[in-house]
Amino acid sequence: MSEKSLINLSKSRFTCPNSGKDVRLIPDILQIIFTKLTYKDLFSVIRVNRTWCLLGIPIFWKAPFSHRHANPKHAIRTYLLSNTELSINYLKMIPYLPENTILPENLERFEEPDIDFEIITKPLFDYVSYCLVFDYNGIFRAVLGYCETLDQLCRKNTAKRIMKILLEMFKSRGHQFKNMRVKYEHHDNNILSKYTFLYSEIDTLNLVGLHVDKSKVLAALIPLCRKIKHLSITMKIGSDELKNLIELIRGQTNLTTIEIIGKINDHRKSLLSALCAQKNTITSMEFSYFPFEGLTDWTIFRQFTRLKRLKIYYFSKTDIDDDALGVKYMEKHHSSHHVHRYGSFNRTTFIPAHENDHERAAELVASLAIKKCKYMY
Repeated sequence: MSEKSLINLSKSRFTCPNSGKDVRLIPDILQIIFTKLTYKDLFSVIRVNRTWCLLGIPIFWKAPFSHRHANPKHAIRTYLLSNTELSINYLKMIPYLPENTILPENLERFEEPDIDFEIITKPLFDYVSYCLVFDYNGIFRAVLGYCETLDQLCRKNTAKRIMKILLEMFKSRGHQFKNMRVKYEHHDNNILSKYTFLYSEIDTLNLVGLHVDKSKVLAALIPLCRKIKHLSITMKIGSDELKNLIELIRGQTNLTTIEIIGKINDHRKSLLSALCAQKNTITSMEFSYFPFEGLTDWTIFRQFTRLKRLKIYYFSKTDIDDDALGVKYMEKHHSSHHVHRYGSFNRTTFIPAHENDHERAAELVASLAIKKCKYMY
């Protein structure tokens, strides 16, 4: 949408269906519209007029480190300038301070280097308060980009210090995120366990490429996060990590979506038991390399009263042979257009509702997953 079109829209009047009067778009309606816009369109929205700017800025800055077209270095600088004057001075001094400097006490002991720093002006908006998505990987990459002019060693140390400043900034404001994404273990994820207050209200958790046994992210989140609705784990899952994951799942009260992409070799029954504890809330499940054991495990999914979508990406050859009965059942009782090629299914369509039809339901679900396996194997 062009800026000219947005400006014309801001001046437009619409006919109210109830009163028949011409009205302008009220802020509540605008806010709903803005949440549906792309990042580029939002950038244009905030430049139309004052009202649109005030409504668009919080949405624009909801996830500043997750947008592909955003300038992450600008976001880091804006956040840091939102801090106190002491932090601003510290920011200027960071590259020149010893490794173990403790602030603010030690800041007064250092003389400012003979360098011309730019004039610093605090932002007009409280951008920090608008951030709802904690994308740790995105923030860390943005910080590294912000420090790109420094040499490699100084850059790494400076980046860690700035990360601590940002986390302390969120913590001091009592900020709590709604969405958390953590990727790549080499980004010093241990620091996250020191700021667990920030994540106690998250409803979406996404961990990717994370070696949980080398960090303490999952273990730290277990006692705090009880409101997760969407859980996505993509990583190598060892025995200890799986135990933490099971505990995290057990602690939820309204888990609706779960995605586990990674090989699971141990604690299969414990994981299935934890999932069953959420059987009245889960609507979508997605797995890869999940070691189901024939119809015995598949019958468990009969208990999920709200399940509407199931994806299984891979089975071993043995699993395929063991559940071949499910394929035959599917081919006999359902036309091909009912089978989604990714193994998805609609519970009301495919699973028999009769309580005594337990085994048939299991066969049906198994056949859908195996159908996907035929495409992938």
